[in-house]
This record gives sequence, structure tokens and C-alpha cells, in this order.
Amino acid sequence: MKRITLVIILVSAVVILTGGIAFGVWYQQDVYSSQIQKCKDAEMALSTAQAENQRAKVIFETLSSSLVHSVTLIGGLSSYDMHKNEIVLISTDAQITVVLNKDFKIYSVTKDSDNNTVRKEVALKDVKKTDVLSVLVSFLPDGRVATSEIFIVTSL
Repeated sequence: MKRITLVIILVSAVVILTGGIAFGVWYQQDVYSSQIQKCKDAEMALSTAQAENQRAKVIFETLSSSLVHSVTLIGGLSSYDMHKNEIVLISTDAQITVVLNKDFKIYSVTKDSDNNTVRKEVALKDVKKTDVLSVLVSFLPDGRVATSEIFIVTSL
């Protein structure tokens, strides 16, 4: 009888211990599953961001190479800061800050009575926020965008 009681106690202890371990594992998995999912999501977002960063780096290196003379931006004038020597161009879904070189020039481009294109140099104060600008830009090594020529093309 003592032997059967001992076996029943040992079997019961093993079953209770196994049940406790199983419950503990299940509970920990349930508690930490959301955190594990957040970590997996963060790892996926980091991987995507690194790939996008690499693509942006290749694009920037291409645009700032000596083979690319300039790129044209077209948009409206949002603001200008003469202390920083910068303008902000906007379009319907984007904006970009452009550094003005010291020797920058602004031209108003219009058509004359014979339908010929005429370009006239104007001052920055003559540019209205409603004007459409065509800006020839180049990319500086520090990632900023710079220009030396701006064309007002609203009237074309």
C-alpha cells in the first residue's frame, strides 16, 4: 500500500509539475506575444528603411556627380529668407528648400507680340507667391540643394 501511495504521489507530482511548466510557458507566450510581434514589426520596418536609405544614397550620389550639371524644379514660391539666402519651393504635395548662390539671377520669361520668348532679369522682391518658378538646381555634398538661376514662367 505504501508503494502504491508513493507511486501515486510521484505521478501526481510529475503531472502537476508538467502542468505548471506548460501553463507557465503558455502564459509567458500569451503575455509577450504582442511584444514579440512589435519587435518583428520594428525589425521589418528597419529593414525597409535601410533599403530605402541605400536607394536614396545611390540617387543622391548620382545627382551630385560631376556628370549631372543641373536638375530643374518647378513649383511656387512659399517663402524666402535673405538672412539664410534660401527659398522654399512648393507644389501640391511637396516642398523643398533651395540655397541661393551668391551670384544667383532671376529671369522673367514672357512672350512678345511676335510670340518670341523674351527673358528679362528681375529682383527677388518682384517674385510673387502666385508665380510659377523653374529653378535649375545642383546638389551640394552636404545634401542641400543650390541654385544660381531661377526663371519665372507663370506667363508662358
